[in-house]
Amino acid sequence: MHRTRWLFLVVLLWACSPWASAQHIIAFGVHRAADCEPVTRPLIDKLHGIGYPREWTIVVACTASIANRLQRKGDARRTVTAFTNLRQRLTAINRELFLKAAPLQGTSQPTARAVLRHEHGHIVCACADEHMADKIEGPEK
Repeated sequence: MHRTRWLFLVVLLWACSPWASAQHIIAFGVHRAADCEPVTRPLIDKLHGIGYPREWTIVVACTASIANRLQRKGDARRTVTAFTNLRQRLTAINRELFLKAAPLQGTSQPTARAVLRHEHGHIVCACADEHMADKIEGPEK
């Protein structure tokens, strides 16, 4: 009986932890994930409370050349911050999103968190419509 309680407690703590709802975050364009920490740390912090699906992949373009390549490959040349590919179940983030001061230039979203919420809007509506993605997420909280 004691062992059953212990197992229940471990499962309960895991289910309540931030890792239980974690997405897959990939640092792309660096040899070690630690080399992209100035971007991935604030990304992880800003993702809290937005509600990206567990099985979603977030690719961080850790260099400008990788960001350009991902934009070309994803046919997303009109964006400078991020784009979402619904079929591939991924969101690509340009490192500049976390290296530039707010308000961000070249986007209608003023902050990195607003960009992440906007991309989440695409996931919720399952659409490419920019206005719908904004409408679903509403103003930044």
